[in-house]
Amino acid sequence: RRLFQTSSLSGAYDKTTYSYDDDGQLTKVTDPVGNHWDYGYDLLGRQTSAGDPDKGTSTMTYDAAGQVLTSTDARGKTVAFTYDSLGRKTAEYDTSTSGPKLAAWTYDTVAKGQPASSTRYVGTDAYVTSVTGYDDGYRPLGTSVTLPTVEGALAGTYTSATTYKPDGSVATVSYPAAGGLAAETVTTTYTDTGVKATETGVDSYLAAATYDYDGQVLQNILGSGTRRVRLTNTFDAATRQMTTAQVETEHPGTPNTWDEQLTENYTWDAGGNITAISETHAGATVANQCFTFDPMHRLTEAWTTTATSCQSTPSQGIVDGAGSYWHSYTYDTIGRRTSQVLHDTAGDTTHTYHYDSGQPHAVTSIDKAGPGGTSTDSYSYDTAGNTTGRPGPGGNAQTLTWDVEGELAKVTQGTQDTSFVYDADGNRLLRRDPDGVVTAYLGGTELRKDAADAVTATRYYGKTAIRTTSAGLTWLAGDHHGTGELAINAATLNPTRRRLDPFGMDRGNPVAWPGEKGFVGGTQDPTGLTHLGAREYDPTLG
Repeated sequence: RRLFQTSSLSGAYDKTTYSYDDDGQLTKVTDPVGNHWDYGYDLLGRQTSAGDPDKGTSTMTYDAAGQVLTSTDARGKTVAFTYDSLGRKTAEYDTSTSGPKLAAWTYDTVAKGQPASSTRYVGTDAYVTSVTGYDDGYRPLGTSVTLPTVEGALAGTYTSATTYKPDGSVATVSYPAAGGLAAETVTTTYTDTGVKATETGVDSYLAAATYDYDGQVLQNILGSGTRRVRLTNTFDAATRQMTTAQVETEHPGTPNTWDEQLTENYTWDAGGNITAISETHAGATVANQCFTFDPMHRLTEAWTTTATSCQSTPSQGIVDGAGSYWHSYTYDTIGRRTSQVLHDTAGDTTHTYHYDSGQPHAVTSIDKAGPGGTSTDSYSYDTAGNTTGRPGPGGNAQTLTWDVEGELAKVTQGTQDTSFVYDADGNRLLRRDPDGVVTAYLGGTELRKDAADAVTATRYYGKTAIRTTSAGLTWLAGDHHGTGELAINAATLNPTRRRLDPFGMDRGNPVAWPGEKGFVGGTQDPTGLTHLGAREYDPTLG
């Protein structure tokens, strides 16, 4: 495959090659500089090995029914599996089926043929997730999570329930009382075309909604009475890309009149890249974020200005606006970041990235040079490609430990540990912080136990509302990729504005934000990493 660097099919290009065996199965992929991924198969066409330039070689074995018996990564860590007579996974073990049990699954006891429970084992402690029932359409009616006694004040069973309409859309969701928040049932209604009309629980989380012909949300009104929030969007008629997002609050004492809190105008190029996000208020530009890209759609320049239109190239003299910044990026042929320049009136700070041939896509060090002097950040990895060493907050070195399943188990900084527990399916269930705080992630509810065993709660209602024990209800408004950027206290309508750069770093000083959701809706951990499901994202590296 040739990827040309211009719109014409001539001139310079980057070549990726693919190889196949006689059965048409992919055996090798080689990138433009010679890094390669290799795949092996047995005589039945089952994949038995996968070689990765960063993760090393992993292998799989199978039984006569084609079920995976073992999976071994490049560290030599093996996970073994067992199955029932219907081929459903029943257990997972460390090293072999005679080793420590890591997880287990049961079926049929709630409804024939359906999952009943899953259990994560940490030593002898069991963390159990169960389905409480199914309806006639085999949709789960409830889920309970049981935390063992070792979790102290968090121990117990937490049950949520769901009901459905005849077409399968969710009718109600019920949350348990926990952490100072009352039990609550949220009821959803729909229009004749099947889109959400209202969501109501303790408060009116969606009072009204309007949609475009293709289902894009044009407007949501949140709240009730005279303290409401209005979210309004517009979209390009041809591309359907968002062009404007506006947040307004109801004017005190004047129902149905609205005060602008945030307006963002989006500009896109023909390739689908965002070239500008202009933040305005009362018609004046607060900060216009501008972006340029290379032919491979990689971000090369990002800066802010108060000009209504972006300049073709940035310069220090035009950088201005709220949360102002100017960053430049360069890349090599295979997409690795080679430099980042943080421009400043006091002088530029340049970050130069280094890699080695052993794990070619993993940065090993970053040299920093600027008005504040020079320094080097170092990174290390295990043979399976997991990060084992990195600079943490404040530049202090961190050591990362990964479990046999490849999940982040612990982050150590000095003498302080942050550790994690996952459910049987690999979703984060608990985080233990060095200060004794333990957070349990229970679907839409998070429980936080402090060192004195006091428990508080955070409850999310989609992406537009959050309720906490301490602060009550807060309305949220996010950007085009789901990062919350405006939090509005439901009682006072006072707004809090958060600004991040394109890779999730704070623009200016961090603000107090309700909950832990950060860049693209991921969980911001005190380690400096953002938990994005299967990825521990480092915003300093992008």
